[in-house]
Amino acid sequence: MKNVFAFDTETVSLQDGTDYFKSSKFDDLIQLSMVNVNKPTETYDWLIRPPERYMVSPYPWWTGHAGSKWGHGLTKTHVLLEPTLNEIWPEIKRVLDGNILIGHNAFGFDIKVIKDSLDAYGLEYPDVTFMDTKHEYKEYLRDKCKCGDDYCYLDHYKLGLRKRTSLETLSKKYTEYDEDGHHNALNDAQMLADLYMVLKDTYPFKWEQRGIS
Repeated sequence: MKNVFAFDTETVSLQDGTDYFKSSKFDDLIQLSMVNVNKPTETYDWLIRPPERYMVSPYPWWTGHAGSKWGHGLTKTHVLLEPTLNEIWPEIKRVLDGNILIGHNAFGFDIKVIKDSLDAYGLEYPDVTFMDTKHEYKEYLRDKCKCGDDYCYLDHYKLGLRKRTSLETLSKKYTEYDEDGHHNALNDAQMLADLYMVLKDTYPFKWEQRGIS
């Protein structure tokens, strides 16, 4: 029987003056955390030393969104003595294989982070299926758009739907939001596990499934 884990990742996101989310490669994984949605006491939390160019870069790591006090708070010091992904991957892969991972924006970000980070070391992809609560909620709102016009939907999305589908917004609406712990991967995974359990019993989501490719 497959286990279902809510998960989250954190990355270096070098602050080098470029738009991080427009970069071509996200091989800077530094934290991977998971919570079994049916057994919340089963948690996994790995800190990972990224490739050496991130450790020697003169640019600072991401500390939070502009005007916000929240960030993952991880620095070079936190991961200095942690294993690199190739060193710890056999352990992580054993946990992942054959299971389902649910992320919030997994399709838009987290799958890419895992894929690029594995590719950086030539590591084998896990036998895992991904689902995405943000994607499902966004698609649900698209279907509920009264006029049924994609352009109308996109206008609404630009005007605030993006914020309406954030983990923070949905947690505040349906469960509880851990303000102090937001952007710590394990805390976010725990919030997501609670949110997933509510959403799956509340909405007729299609629950699209994707792998790493």
